[in-house]
Amino acid sequence: MSNTRTEPVRRLLLSDIDGTFIYGNQVPPDNYRAVREFEAAGNFFSFATGRDEREIHIIEPAMREIMNAPAVMCNGAYLYDFQAEERLEALTLDPVYAYDLLHKIEAKFGRTYTRLTFQDRWHHYYDEPDDGILDQTWLKIIIGGKSDYLDAIRDYVRAIADGRVFCCKSGPELLEILNPSASKGEMLRRLRRRLEARGIALKVYAIGDFENDISMLQQADVSACPANAAAAVKAAADYEMGDCREGAVAQFIDRILQGDI
Repeated sequence: MSNTRTEPVRRLLLSDIDGTFIYGNQVPPDNYRAVREFEAAGNFFSFATGRDEREIHIIEPAMREIMNAPAVMCNGAYLYDFQAEERLEALTLDPVYAYDLLHKIEAKFGRTYTRLTFQDRWHHYYDEPDDGILDQTWLKIIIGGKSDYLDAIRDYVRAIADGRVFCCKSGPELLEILNPSASKGEMLRRLRRRLEARGIALKVYAIGDFENDISMLQQADVSACPANAAAAVKAAADYEMGDCREGAVAQFIDRILQGDI
């Protein structure tokens, strides 16, 4: 008789934050309840967000406490282990190329809200001196504006960048520019690899609401979106839950734990 022991499959769930886990800065109480039940059953839960780790404390400090796996931050620029307070697997921008790209965008489209996320701080591009920014570690660029305006910038960047950056919208009025390999889907793949390297068999779930979540939904074994998700996200997701204000994440978890999906 073989003594080989088969480890049970554990679940990993990654949730987007804005428009999925929270609405505004409000968290439906059921989301916290469901996450705790999910983890109590031996599973992993974390976030995949466009925000960086500093912003988790700003919007809802309790969100830090419910993660028991590294989080995907800055739309896939890096993983962050909140327990060890350590960045993992960073995919950064080439600052010289990115700085030149910003000048080209300004020349064609004019000035608009632009914030650079560096490793240790934020830089508001048109409001602060540029001294020393080429010596920083660039995680991503955020450009704000009306949706059609950002669509035009996105199309322009994709046309001229020749694959040297990844460009996507994280909301109707937010455009992000990242390392060409950075995405929520890529960092989900890397997180899964890290956990499986520890001998953990995983089934991966993901839930999100906007364009920047699509790669993550495609990478997951099972995916969902809230009812308020963009049409392209609904097309990419396996299941549609209720509105984020109604606790879409809790609804997804409850169905997972019930064995429905």
